[in-house]
Amino acid sequence: MPAKKTAWSLQFDSADEARKAAKESAIAFYVLAGIQALVSLVLGWSILIDAVLFAALGVWLHLDHSRIAATLLLILAGAGAVTTLMNKFGMYQGGGSNVFLALIASWAAVRAVVATFKLPGLLKQQSAPIGSM
Repeated sequence: MPAKKTAWSLQFDSADEARKAAKESAIAFYVLAGIQALVSLVLGWSILIDAVLFAALGVWLHLDHSRIAATLLLILAGAGAVTTLMNKFGMYQGGGSNVFLALIASWAAVRAVVATFKLPGLLKQQSAPIGSM
């Protein structure tokens, strides 16, 4: 019996697993966008831009399983992680200081990219006649 896959797995054996991973990543970005929106009430409206981008790209990822949305989320999350790490090392660059949230965003984006790039092949494999493999 195969091991149960978790939210940390980057292996997708079916189109349904890839779609589910994209949806879970989108939900992670909704949560991060909500946290950023709440924080923007205290720390300033500039943080709201990231929240809107995360939410909008998360919706696009959720609805269309878009590779473009996943890639843009990876770029945004990666830039946020780099900025967060620079802040932690004393080179204040604006932005946050929560390494845990930056790592979650980065991992969700990596999963989304892997899932959305594997999805077309998995769909093709799934629709191929049984004897043609």
